[in-house]
Amino acid sequence: MPFRRTLPFSDLFFRIWLCTITSALVWGIISLGLLHLHGRPSRDYRVYFSWQAAPDPQMLSIAAQLVRVNVTPAFRYSFDAMRPGVLQHLDRRYQYSYDVVPPPLLDSLLFQGIHQLPKGTRFDFQLSSAATVYFIFHWGVDGGYNKIFHSEDMLALGWRRSPTYPQYDIHGEDDHGLFMLMYELEAEANVVYTIPPTLNDKWDGACASLAFQPQPPAREWLQCQFVQAQNGVCDREVVPPPSFAPPSEPTRAEVDFGRELERDAWLTLELAARMRAEGMEGMANNADLMQTVVESQHRGILAKFRTQHTP
Repeated sequence: MPFRRTLPFSDLFFRIWLCTITSALVWGIISLGLLHLHGRPSRDYRVYFSWQAAPDPQMLSIAAQLVRVNVTPAFRYSFDAMRPGVLQHLDRRYQYSYDVVPPPLLDSLLFQGIHQLPKGTRFDFQLSSAATVYFIFHWGVDGGYNKIFHSEDMLALGWRRSPTYPQYDIHGEDDHGLFMLMYELEAEANVVYTIPPTLNDKWDGACASLAFQPQPPAREWLQCQFVQAQNGVCDREVVPPPSFAPPSEPTRAEVDFGRELERDAWLTLELAARMRAEGMEGMANNADLMQTVVESQHRGILAKFRTQHTP
């Protein structure tokens, strides 16, 4: 009688069981290796992402004389002198710093926010005196800023890509801080500038910073303030920046333009409602389609406004 192999399971189930155990062992080894490389066990992630440095009251006071920044949704922020070693953002326990700072950015006023901006984050800022404004973001974790700064509206406002950019965490375990992009704008005093909302969610959100380099004589004043903040003595006579201009009443053209934009928003909502009423739920929920409609309408209204009201 020939020998017959006996198994607790049929051959098919045994092979499935063997493959499952092998896969679990392989993934377990890979996970342990990744934790060893990063040196941060998963139980520390909550502390890692919830830690925040305290804003610097002295720097906030200095910045208040040069720039007003409004960020939506709101989060805590601070300012500091843009120099090698400066803290990049406030909310990293393992503090990232800008280690490479190009000459145009040296001693500018760095806005220190959070490391990854949630979807829909918008910046509005106003200067008391003319300055070069730099907007820095990660080329990969960009939150949609590549698309935003390539838009016709941003280019028409004067934003231009800079040939250089700062780098952070250059001595880290990987090269995540080496690949940045920077755009610059020659901004006027007492004009409210807006950087449109980010497009991606938080975990794929934007890693970004703002820096303000005032034109003389406000630049010399700012450098003296930095020296004094470090308990130094500024022996130069400097002229403080002018006060912010009081808010003015909107012109008739601005009121009409605002009404057209408001009507444009209602038209977009009405379009989505019609799509749903006609059973096109998928199209109504398509964010890319709706964004294209809104952008197209805004460009048309903006072009009409510039044509009619540009002196």
